[in-house]
Amino acid sequence: MPECAVIACFGSALDASAAIQRHPAAARLLLLAAIFACGCFEAFILKSRALACATWFICLGSLTAWIAYSWTTAAIACAAVVFVSGLLALIVYYRAVIGGPR
Repeated sequence: MPECAVIACFGSALDASAAIQRHPAAARLLLLAAIFACGCFEAFILKSRALACATWFICLGSLTAWIAYSWTTAAIACAAVVFVSGLLALIVYYRAVIGGPR
């Protein structure tokens, strides 16, 4: 492999690292969107709805931790509301799809 190609690959990795360090909120949001998209792929393409619920639960936990990270009372209250409503939505989805009539 030519030396300039190796430098170009290494340089682009440094650019991505610098972009993540400059925009951490956007990087976290992109990661959460990617996890959610994986759950959608599992639910709608692979038809594995139980696995999709597990993936979405991981995404919900990550979102909750991100919201509550500042440890203020308002952030913890918002995170609790997000977690409870997300968990209820997962339960409703799981019971409607898995436990429903076939």
